[in-house]
Amino acid sequence: MSDASAAPRAPMSIGQQADFLEYLIGRTTTLHRTVAAETILSLTADEVADLEALAARLRRLAPHEADIRRMVTGR
Repeated sequence: MSDASAAPRAPMSIGQQADFLEYLIGRTTTLHRTVAAETILSLTADEVADLEALAARLRRLAPHEADIRRMVTGR
């Protein structure tokens, strides 16, 4: 991830957000892919900014969750 003082970045796509979360999860597992019982992560300023943006996006989507589920599932 790049320096937080750089120019503002475009919002991550849904796929990029999923990749970012998988990247963070990957940092909490052992070499055998066992999830650590407890972990400490060192995050860059950019990673924290990405997490903040992801949380804000989810908060904006939350009130519309039922409609989104209906649209995605077609029900």
